[in-house]
Amino acid sequence: MDLQDLLHVNGVPNPSGLATLHGVANIEDITTLQAPAAQIGDLASTAITAATIATAHVFATGKCMHKLYGTQNKGKGGYAPVGEVDSEAQKGTAELYHPGSKATADALALKYTNWSGLVFIAEADGTIRQYGSAAFPARIKVTYDTGTNEGYKGYKIDVMAYGLPFIYTPGLNFTPAV
Repeated sequence: MDLQDLLHVNGVPNPSGLATLHGVANIEDITTLQAPAAQIGDLASTAITAATIATAHVFATGKCMHKLYGTQNKGKGGYAPVGEVDSEAQKGTAELYHPGSKATADALALKYTNWSGLVFIAEADGTIRQYGSAAFPARIKVTYDTGTNEGYKGYKIDVMAYGLPFIYTPGLNFTPAV
């Protein structure tokens, strides 16, 4: 891929933050796991084909993404370089906050202790980013805090995956495959 201009169009909205509905998926529930159409090292690739997954993953019959709610204006996502000179890569991280004290959330915290899969984070502008891949699945850590009388009571959900959190244009889909 050649270098390209990186410009900003004046007056175009650029809302920050995350939406409130996100998705998680078990990799083993996916029969065809998609990837970007090209790699950065491919000379014929473009920025879009190397950083975007444009085809939906194919789930096994009866399987799909599962919904994950995050409190508005509490979470964030992103990525940063990691590694040493000539050995750098990307590491994606996101954090969500889920309110309350629930048996289901406690059970999922136990499940996520040794879980790896894909996490789909919805940004405020509608962009969906996929954290995790077949080679480097996403990991989730859940902590619970009662908060103070004037604070926030609930779960902090930390997501981490090595590799770029690719833009996933097929979007969130919570309908079981047939």
